[in-house]
Amino acid sequence: MKTLIKVLIVVIGCASCQTKEQEEIASLLGAIFERDVVRGDSVYLIQDAVLDWEGYLEGSQCDFEWLEDFMGSNSFNKIEVSTIYTEKDVELICNEIGKTYKFLPTQLHPQISLVAKERIDKMIASLEENVKRGGPIYITEEMDKFRYYEKLSKPIFTKNYRYAIIYRQSVCFPILCVGPVLTIYEKIDGTWKPIAGQNFYLV
Repeated sequence: MKTLIKVLIVVIGCASCQTKEQEEIASLLGAIFERDVVRGDSVYLIQDAVLDWEGYLEGSQCDFEWLEDFMGSNSFNKIEVSTIYTEKDVELICNEIGKTYKFLPTQLHPQISLVAKERIDKMIASLEENVKRGGPIYITEEMDKFRYYEKLSKPIFTKNYRYAIIYRQSVCFPILCVGPVLTIYEKIDGTWKPIAGQNFYLV
């Protein structure tokens, strides 16, 4: 009986943690896309979270020293990583980077639509194949619909949901137009605010 009670406590605790995480992801996404929503823009977000920060870590070891150096040379807000993260925090971040995740419609404002990664990949493959055959760069009606879309990593929270780190890439089909950027957010007075960020292309 005692064992059953312990199991139930663990299960309920895990469910509560998952609910909290989903709520914070929704809140963070609201902050990230706030300007787009205010402008009345329609936003397309790839449902599958970016893994391994799209290979920009290739050749580098993800650890405290790497993150400190990377964010220390940042382009819009400079911050000492040691003031917000411990080595254990960064170890957690590095371990979480490659884990799969799908964003949920319930986490998003109605102006933000989820798009399956496979759908975009298929369009890009079709375009590349046409170019290889010597054909023109022809943008179909479907491609034109997704001329601009967003890719995000799963946000990684630390310090009891005080800080979040997330990778973002804006794509002007079929090439990048903004980013990729790694941003650290802090929850201040109940709202997620960017406190540091770095563009991978500027390092």
